[in-house]
Amino acid sequence: RRLREPSLETCLERCSSEGHRCEVVSFSQVRSECILGRLSCTATQLTPHASYATFARARGSATDNVGGLVEVAFEQRPGSGRGEEGAPSVRVYAAASPSFQALLSAFASSLGRAAALGDAAVLFLHNATKDDTSNSQAGIPWPSGPQDYLDMRSRDRRKINRVVRAVFESLGQGPVVVSDIDVQVFPGWAALVRACTAVAHVCLTQQEGYFPERRFPFNSGFVAFRAGWVALGLLLELASHYERPFLVEDGAKLEVAYPLE
Repeated sequence: RRLREPSLETCLERCSSEGHRCEVVSFSQVRSECILGRLSCTATQLTPHASYATFARARGSATDNVGGLVEVAFEQRPGSGRGEEGAPSVRVYAAASPSFQALLSAFASSLGRAAALGDAAVLFLHNATKDDTSNSQAGIPWPSGPQDYLDMRSRDRRKINRVVRAVFESLGQGPVVVSDIDVQVFPGWAALVRACTAVAHVCLTQQEGYFPERRFPFNSGFVAFRAGWVALGLLLELASHYERPFLVEDGAKLEVAYPLE
């Protein structure tokens, strides 16, 4: 069934009212179109000029298309005397691959040290089974060549899917952070995230990194969201702007002009 619905929230409510007749929802933020079905739509059934997000009823444990989703809790040390007593743990989503375990270790260690002083967090880690930057071991800059650009396009598509999933899974559970692993947090970071997301739907870091200007939008750094329908709608709107680049299959064209820059 194809329906006109103004938001993902009302689209999902439609599915719930259908009971077992609705197992999968595809929603387009741009077209305000809601598709209810028992099976996922194929690519040919979805128009190529607008982005659709597809949600299926949960079946067993959550998994990711490139490895497992590992959950690690960093709890506040009793009697630490710092942090906000009774405040919910901040949900942190990140991704790692085999060649970046040292960065992951440093990131996780900083979460642990901050938690001991009051910044409780739960890390949801996407563990990839292989590296995207396969040339890094050979000392060749990445991306280099058509296949690297296809791999980068696939990585960027997974990234926006993970960000949408992070906010969707965190609805009603307090703030959620999506972070790269080449950063470290310090005591007080969780309180700052809660304070910022209490007054804004999305909070971005302002300090410059190694490069003064960001070239690739999916190198997100550290971003916090108020996990609600407004933030989710903004992310679906963002994804729609990159629908055409995500459909490009010619690596040579991506190498000449990578459309996600």
